[in-house]
Amino acid sequence: MRRARLVIPSRASGSCGIAAPFRELKVADQNGQPVKGGEPGELMVRGHCLRHLSSI
Repeated sequence: MRRARLVIPSRASGSCGIAAPFRELKVADQNGQPVKGGEPGELMVRGHCLRHLSSI
């Protein structure tokens, strides 16, 4: 049996890490459009195993 080694890149200041497998992340403005690096925005996450808050 062979083991895989996860390599995590060094974190940038203010970073919260990397996305879990099979997830897409986007930082967007109020209209859902991506923002440039360093600008504030809302973190949007998409993946097949996530539920919408209205379905809880």
